Amino acid sequence: MTVGVALCCKDGIVLASDSLATFSRGAPVARFTNKLYIVKHTDLLHPIAIAGAGMTAFIDKFVDRVVRTGIESAAKATGGKLDIVDFVERVAETVVSIMLKEYMLDRNQFFRAPIGEFELSMLVSGATAESADNAPQLRAYNIHSIGIGEQIEGYR
Repeated sequence: MTVGVALCCKDGIVLASDSLATFSRGAPVARFTNKLYIVKHTDLLHPIAIAGAGMTAFIDKFVDRVVRTGIESAAKATGGKLDIVDFVERVAETVVSIMLKEYMLDRNQFFRAPIGEFELSMLVSGATAESADNAPQLRAYNIHSIGIGEQIEGYR
């Protein structure tokens, strides 16, 4: 079980997570790994912080897809750089939904039996775009394994 925490501070958001991962190769094996990521991209207004929970292979695949194609695609579609809201709605939800389809639904159909679980959820945090009258707002979201992002209210 992963524990992730998002704290809103005066100067930014602090994202923290435990580092113990358990995986199975016939018998459960524990190891320490990084579950925190900072995503920087030329098509992002501000860096995005991610704390992943679930199978580390899914977390790594998510981050890789987001950086390689997801952010650039969404930025082209919107015609500008992405803030945290755009990232959640146009990148994170889309990539998680595609991964759920590929690694759970399509594989179960191909093998004609349930072959595993799609284990991926994340805390995602960052800043909104600046408006004419306000500075950027800090926001945190829970990205559920079914591809839905939910803003975390009152995480401060």
